[in-house]
Amino acid sequence: MIFPPIFKRFSCKLLTLVLCFQPIFVIAQNNTIWIKSNYTPFQDFLVFIEGSKPYSISYADYLLTQKRRLAKSFKLKEKLLIAQELYLSGEEERAVKAFKQIADLTYQADWDKDGRRIILYSLLRMAQSEEETEKRKALLLVASDFSAFEINRENYSDYDLFPPPLMKELQQIQKKKNELSLNWNEIFPNHEIILLNGRKLEKNQILSLPQTAYKVTALSSSHKAWSKNTSLSELAGQKIKTQSLTKGACHKLEILTDIQHKNIKLTPVSNCPDFNILKTTDTLAVNPNDLEPKTKPSQKKLSSHWPSWLILGASVAVLSLAIFLGENKNKNKPEDYVY
Repeated sequence: MIFPPIFKRFSCKLLTLVLCFQPIFVIAQNNTIWIKSNYTPFQDFLVFIEGSKPYSISYADYLLTQKRRLAKSFKLKEKLLIAQELYLSGEEERAVKAFKQIADLTYQADWDKDGRRIILYSLLRMAQSEEETEKRKALLLVASDFSAFEINRENYSDYDLFPPPLMKELQQIQKKKNELSLNWNEIFPNHEIILLNGRKLEKNQILSLPQTAYKVTALSSSHKAWSKNTSLSELAGQKIKTQSLTKGACHKLEILTDIQHKNIKLTPVSNCPDFNILKTTDTLAVNPNDLEPKTKPSQKKLSSHWPSWLILGASVAVLSLAIFLGENKNKNKPEDYVY
């Protein structure tokens, strides 16, 4: 399906202005990366992290920044610029090859919004240039699978960059897919960040999504990350658990992670039965006061059997009786003082 050249120049120039020359923001490095212990409730952990900002970050958020950094290393914007220049110069065959280099990376990383936009744009440009109906439909199917819930006019800003017949065909493919709702809390009980083709989901939100292929990534501050190219039907009914990032008793916790970072620490334990600890990669700080018994064993044992008021009353009665007997006895005996 070949479309008039006017669509090429207008759409390419507009996308180039929007995507290719956006400023690149550098993510500031945080001082401390916190791992959640198994003895810390998740809500307590969130409160702790919120209170320690902006100088701290959760381990899950740290992993997310690393995922985004890896995605940027593929340099999609630079690749898009090359493909656009070829397309605008009329070298359509070379342009299609350049767009294919981008499309081949579709499920290779957890892309941010700009990355997903570039990949979808490249797939649609390839489909637009394809004359054979079946090959074009195959490319549109891949575009539909990848875009999933980002393809409608309301939330896809590049919708008008392509000829209406092409977008209509894409929407028809999208409508034929069955949808499935999943409870992400049940599937990933120990992971707080869920990425679907790189898009961050609200974990408590139950979305109805097309049953298609996704790159699903789950990040956690207490357990190892999980990532797989899979379908929603394969995930349905599963409860995925990965290895804990800590091991040991409450007062002897150890951090287990392959990531070497000098500022990785373990959050203070909020419901440890014996100690209040703060574990880091270098030191284990224990509060000495937590080692002191709260009451003496003899006192605790006695009070557990007899009420305190009864013990006090018995003591007074015994003392009064001793004084009374002593006075009567001393009436018939000379005074005797012991020094």
